[in-house]
Amino acid sequence: MAESISSPVKKEDRRVRRSKRLLKQAFAALMLEKEFREITVKDITERADLNRGTFYLHYNDTVDLLGKMEQDVLNDLQDLFDEWRKNVPERDALQTVDVNGFFSPLFDYIEANHSLCACLLQNRAAADFMQKLQALIRENGIAFMRSQGVTEGQVSLEYFFSYIAYGTIGTLLFWFQTGQSISREALVNCCGQIAQSAAVRLYNAEH
Repeated sequence: MAESISSPVKKEDRRVRRSKRLLKQAFAALMLEKEFREITVKDITERADLNRGTFYLHYNDTVDLLGKMEQDVLNDLQDLFDEWRKNVPERDALQTVDVNGFFSPLFDYIEANHSLCACLLQNRAAADFMQKLQALIRENGIAFMRSQGVTEGQVSLEYFFSYIAYGTIGTLLFWFQTGQSISREALVNCCGQIAQSAAVRLYNAEH
């Protein structure tokens, strides 16, 4: 049987990408100003300086837009974690796993997409996003530990990275609420030191 040839993925037109970007930026800004249920399609298109027809070419309603924004962020973060993990050197068998760098992809993305991340983390309508982000941090953390040759039980790692994920998200919320009162570098170091301390305790408890 002849091998089937998959059709190439069609790239989005530049104008389409621009329209989606403007709609998302407008929506994110509005979510920082008012409750999700109060935002209308008209609000978004007026803020983006686009017509309603353009909105409905890409999204069914505000719920659809919010869901796609959330998924875009999660997909972007997954890609960053995948790329970061490829470049992490293997550790020596006698070394404790260094988890400090694990936070860099997350905070790099948040710094580059500040308004978008702030609205998703702070708006009550995006509660599902918090749970999905927690799961993404936990799953990538476990994958990272496994890639470093850690043999602790799955349950121990799941509890460890659940603790790390919720703590990281709480720290991010506090960072946004306090107007980013410390630098991104200081924030990464803070989370990294806490995670590293917890990782050493986990490692010592298992050996």
